[in-house]
Amino acid sequence: MSRGLGKVDQPIANLTISKASFKNLFGDVFKGLQVINLTVTHGSLSSVALDVMDHFNESLTSLSFENNTFEEIPVQLINKFRNLTLLNLAHNRIEVIPANAFGALNILLQLRLDHNRVFKIHPAAFTGLNRLDRLELHHNRLEKFERNTFRVVRKVKYLDLSYNNFTTLQRTDFNQLTNMWFLNISNNKIKTFPRSMFVANAILRVINMSYNELPEVDANTVKGVRFLRDVYFRGNKIKSVHKQAFISAKHLRTLDLAYNLLEDIGYEQFKDFQWLERLDLSYNKISKIASSGFLKMYQVTIDLSHNNISYIGDMAFSELSNVTLFDMSYNNISGMPKNAFYLSDVTTLLLNHNNITDLTQIPIANITGIKVFNVTYNHINEINRKAFTKKRLYELHTLDLSHNNISEISGSIFEKLAGVRSINLSHNALRKIGYSTFGSIPTLLELDLSHNNISEVSHSGLSALVSVRFIQVNNNRIKRMFNLPIALNELHLEHNNLEHFGPGTFRSMNSMLRLYLDYNNLTHLEGGSFQNLLTLQTLSLGHNNIENIPWEALQDMSSLQYLYLHNNKITKLPKKAFGRLPVVFDLRLQHNQINNISEYAFEGMLQLLRLNLSFNNISIIPPEAFKGLVSLHSLDLSHNKLNKLENKTHGLLDDLLSLETVNVSHNEVAFVTDKTFPKSPYIPYKLKRVNLSHNFLSVLTNSFDDGLGKVELLDLKHNLINEIYPNVLKNLSSLQFLDMSHNDLRHVANGALVLPENVKWVDFSRNKIFSADMRDLLASQDLEHLDLRFNNVSRFEEEFVSRIKKGLRLFYEGKLEI
Repeated sequence: MSRGLGKVDQPIANLTISKASFKNLFGDVFKGLQVINLTVTHGSLSSVALDVMDHFNESLTSLSFENNTFEEIPVQLINKFRNLTLLNLAHNRIEVIPANAFGALNILLQLRLDHNRVFKIHPAAFTGLNRLDRLELHHNRLEKFERNTFRVVRKVKYLDLSYNNFTTLQRTDFNQLTNMWFLNISNNKIKTFPRSMFVANAILRVINMSYNELPEVDANTVKGVRFLRDVYFRGNKIKSVHKQAFISAKHLRTLDLAYNLLEDIGYEQFKDFQWLERLDLSYNKISKIASSGFLKMYQVTIDLSHNNISYIGDMAFSELSNVTLFDMSYNNISGMPKNAFYLSDVTTLLLNHNNITDLTQIPIANITGIKVFNVTYNHINEINRKAFTKKRLYELHTLDLSHNNISEISGSIFEKLAGVRSINLSHNALRKIGYSTFGSIPTLLELDLSHNNISEVSHSGLSALVSVRFIQVNNNRIKRMFNLPIALNELHLEHNNLEHFGPGTFRSMNSMLRLYLDYNNLTHLEGGSFQNLLTLQTLSLGHNNIENIPWEALQDMSSLQYLYLHNNKITKLPKKAFGRLPVVFDLRLQHNQINNISEYAFEGMLQLLRLNLSFNNISIIPPEAFKGLVSLHSLDLSHNKLNKLENKTHGLLDDLLSLETVNVSHNEVAFVTDKTFPKSPYIPYKLKRVNLSHNFLSVLTNSFDDGLGKVELLDLKHNLINEIYPNVLKNLSSLQFLDMSHNDLRHVANGALVLPENVKWVDFSRNKIFSADMRDLLASQDLEHLDLRFNNVSRFEEEFVSRIKKGLRLFYEGKLEI
């Protein structure tokens, strides 16, 4: 290391030595250097010679020995560096901080001694640190401070004492830290605080006393701290908070009392917190909130979740202006007084996971500015005209009533919500949707009625919702199609009992874009069923027991782009099976029982890009079956019974001029001939990805590479390949990824394994290769990954070593001879 550093003749701004194994640092390793920031970290360093860093006594401003094995502070060494502004001795084994440990470091600003074993600090330990700004002593074993420990470091603003063993603190411990802004004494075992302990720390901004054992917050705990902004008492054993506890902290911003043992909120318990932004009382044992428990707050977030609240007094929440979030979820609330929210505005009110059975017992009439109302996971069984409020609410835009027991909605109750955008009624017990259920809500955009017991939707049950864009009615018992809102864009009707569509089922609509009808029983769709859906782009008919392509019903859908007929019982695709669908991009026919595909089966689908015919019973496809699919990019024929892709004179893929990806895996293909893949001197075919895995291929002959000149990915795993003709792989000039694992290669002829120049990833694992010139595999200079595991190769070629040094990842397993 000294030789390398000795060649440096310029000042070094940052020098880092990491994960070094030396325990002692000595000699002239830094001779002639000027270093400004030095870090020796994550090593075993335990001692440093006094003269080893003499060359940069004046230049060094930052020194870090973090994560080493120092057992004591190298006092003499560090005091040589009088220009240090940062000293980091964290993550060592230091136990004692002696007197005058930093006496010469007059301009030090930051000192880290955290994550050590410090149990004792000498009263004069910090002598000389007159300008220290930040002191970190967390994660040590401190139990107490000697008197006047912080007498010299009066300018410290940030002090972290968390994760120590303090059980108590003396009243004078922090008296001399008059400039302190931040104090963290969390995660100790403190049970009591002396009276008016922080009275001398008048400008303290943040106090973190979380996760101690405090039983209460009395009137003197933070008395006199006038500029306090954030105070954290989370995770103590606090049972009471004095009403005057924070009276001097007029500008308090955060008050965290979560995870304590509070049992009730008394009269005017939290009053006049005009600047408070967040009040967290969650995870306590609060069961009662008295009248005026919360009084005069502005733009605050209040969290009362995960308590046992069952009683709320009159005007419990008074004069709370513009409350951002009021969370009372996970309690035992069944009702509230009518004036519980008195002169209060709440933007988001969360009452989910309570015991509410009657929505009329939750008055929101006084909360005129409410925007989000959540009462999910309660026991509400009915919503009538008395619910919510007698007057109209103009700000409420999101209403979530899901996961209740609502069986009836009456009185057009939602018409009172003059600005509502989203209503969620999923996972309830609704049986019927009539006009009085919703009435006319001109602002509604989203409606979720999924997972109910709806069997009937009346003629005008939903059609009067003139602005709704998205409706979910899936997972119900609907047998008959209903009138749709004129502006609807997307409708989910999956998992219902629909059996028949005919002409006039849908009225004329220019807005419907997506229609999902999966998991019904629409076995027969008459002509004209969708003729009025003039702009429909997506139609999903999966899992409907359809036996024949409903071409008559599809012929009017000139705008259809995505057609899903997967998981049905279709057995054949006749000529022009889909009629004329000129702009369909995606056609899914997987998981059917197709065994017969006629010539010109897809004629009329000029723009089809993706065709999925996987998981069928196809054994033969005539060469002209795909005639007319000039735009097709992706073809999936996997999991069928195909044994060839040509008829000796014409190839199945010849008409697919734009094809880029073909998947023929899990079939019975045994041979690849010169007609299998498309090739022509006059047509620029684009085939790039071919999957022939899990077939019965045994030999890669000279004709195998015909039509694969542009292929970048070739998957041949799980075949029976036992022979590769020379130069066959080499002729795949664009190949980048080749997988020939799980085959039966044994003796491979010379030249058979020569790879094209561009190949990057090759897998020959799990064959039986015992004789082959492995150097052929290195023909590609771009090769990055080569897997030869689980073969019978016993020789490791020397050429591999140089390639490994250049970045090749070689996977090689077995007994090797070098």
